[in-house]
Amino acid sequence: MSPSLKSFLKRLLLVVIPIIALYLYAQMAFEANSHREHRTDAGLGIAFMTTGLLLILFQVFLVDIITKIRIKNYNIVKIDAVFLLILSTPIAYLICQITSRNCFCTSIINFNDSMF
Repeated sequence: MSPSLKSFLKRLLLVVIPIIALYLYAQMAFEANSHREHRTDAGLGIAFMTTGLLLILFQVFLVDIITKIRIKNYNIVKIDAVFLLILSTPIAYLICQITSRNCFCTSIINFNDSMF
């Protein structure tokens, strides 16, 4: 197995495992919430946890890309840049939903609404 493929798979697992764990937790929370007499807003808590998870992953990849640039390991920098781009899209979308829809947020929200 090539070193760049190995690095890609490590980084993919770093992203996928927490997201799957959050998904399973969300399913359990929604199931438990559906059996309550007075339902709470479990979705809002899951949204905040998702935003926090994405921000932490973004910071991890940002720190990793800075350290890899310093040691001139540009193959890993390319892989990290792809993950940063993937992680920045939902973060920007959530931030635009929380803040106003003016300036560049309108184009991001319209693009995501047309895609989904």
